[in-house]
Amino acid sequence: IMAHLLKSMNSSSDAYKLLMTDLHVLNKEIKMIVPPYDVSGKVTAGSAYISKTNRTMVPVRYISESLDSDVKWDGVKKQVTITDIITGKTIVLTLDSLKATIDGKETKLDSPAVLMNGSTYVPVGFIAQALTGEKPGWEQATRTVSISKK
Repeated sequence: IMAHLLKSMNSSSDAYKLLMTDLHVLNKEIKMIVPPYDVSGKVTAGSAYISKTNRTMVPVRYISESLDSDVKWDGVKKQVTITDIITGKTIVLTLDSLKATIDGKETKLDSPAVLMNGSTYVPVGFIAQALTGEKPGWEQATRTVSISKK
């Protein structure tokens, strides 16, 4: 909601500068505990998981919306389109494909986007880098992955 409000404001206004520069209202940190690999292949809906190829996979909608992006699903094309509310950056992912586009430029994923329990999952490294420009953090002791947007 805050991102939509800021998008509608004049970026040179004092209120906008206060919210963005002084209060940093769009700074975010997301943390998700990653359960150990379940040999049965069961994944709890909405949670992160380690894939068979040893990639940490996270739900696209949860991560994207938490980082102030809109998410749209196209069932015919089996594609997810993520749009950063403030910058307009657009990421397009296709299920089971190792290719994605960021602002029309093709990029490669190290593991394809997959559908699991009705949600699209992608490697955390890809989505963190694409939405924040930063690599995700990892805390081994608690098996927690973190994504920060500053």
